[in-house]
Amino acid sequence: MNYITTNAILLLIAFAPYITQTMDAPIRPIDEIIQKNTLSLNCGYIIKKLVWSPDGNYIAGINTNNPSVVVWDAAGKELYSQHFLFCNTEMIAFSPDSNHIAAIGYNYSNGPRPPYNPHYLKIIETTTGKLKSRSDQFKNITCFAYNSDGKKIAMAVEKANDFENKKSLQIIDAQRGKFIEDYLPPKGSISSIAYSHDDTILALGIWENGNNKIVLLSPRMGGVPVQRINHREKSIHSLQFYHQASFNDKSKIIFCSRTRCLLWDLFTNEILHDFHKGEIAAYYSQDFKLQFKDIALSKDNTKLITAKLRTRPLPEEPYYCITIFDTETGKVIVDFEKENVDAVAYSPDMKKIVFAKYLYTNIVTLPSDEEIEQLEQRIDK
Repeated sequence: MNYITTNAILLLIAFAPYITQTMDAPIRPIDEIIQKNTLSLNCGYIIKKLVWSPDGNYIAGINTNNPSVVVWDAAGKELYSQHFLFCNTEMIAFSPDSNHIAAIGYNYSNGPRPPYNPHYLKIIETTTGKLKSRSDQFKNITCFAYNSDGKKIAMAVEKANDFENKKSLQIIDAQRGKFIEDYLPPKGSISSIAYSHDDTILALGIWENGNNKIVLLSPRMGGVPVQRINHREKSIHSLQFYHQASFNDKSKIIFCSRTRCLLWDLFTNEILHDFHKGEIAAYYSQDFKLQFKDIALSKDNTKLITAKLRTRPLPEEPYYCITIFDTETGKVIVDFEKENVDAVAYSPDMKKIVFAKYLYTNIVTLPSDEEIEQLEQRIDK
């Protein structure tokens, strides 16, 4: 009897793989699917900002260790790292035609220089890293934005001379890096800039004396303010209009502070969505336990990705640092990644994202909406 039982057990062990193949496969969590579809670039350095070229062929990031601008192709192969392009590079952006990358930062100088580190905007060729142009010197440059055809760049600057420090909005020729126009927005520090897709509106995130606001300018009227939105949260670090899809899309703007991410309709002056995850939203306003670091909008305006970090431990419920929202409903489509994320970018074809966490930069092929829906149905069963 014992002999028969032992042989039966051995047979079950031997045929176990074949038996399990005939059974339903175990439910795979979304984290497992994401992990399977992730290409890790394993940079070995911290990436602070990421952008995907409009043509979908390149990814650029700011390496905070060197510092430098790093460029990969869409498959994750590093093309070059523009070492010491700047000391403390703060922001980068692709030109609308993807041929150039603009970056701001400051330079150290061995010779005589002012009692501050001169800031410049530099434009380099995407494929080679070769310097194309450089702006004039400023005491500080906080942010910039290309207009829709890539011929102009709006740049928030702080001028300096022997008598006064003057903050303004410089409009420069993107081809030559030279001055075109000078706007004088309301007082305060400009933390973010965005053009509407038809260039009729220039939105500024401004921080002044503890008050945060979005000021809308009309470039066609010489930078005259046309609207102001007051916002009580901390400084706005991400500001983005909807991409061109219909006429009404130019009225929708997404802006993000450390503690909130909102979709605002400029025509009706109302909040359409406050992107959060239900009960977890209560923690956004308590000692900055959760902070928004970056956002990325899909080209068809239907999905918004938020990247976040945790500064303090949360209660027992699970929390993820990348969340994809449906912009029409404000509901969560999927979330993943339990480690803090510093930057995120969406591919133009909306099939992939790239995100940076500490020393790793990952390219993820996203599951389709149908795959996510099927997964949720299996979990519900």
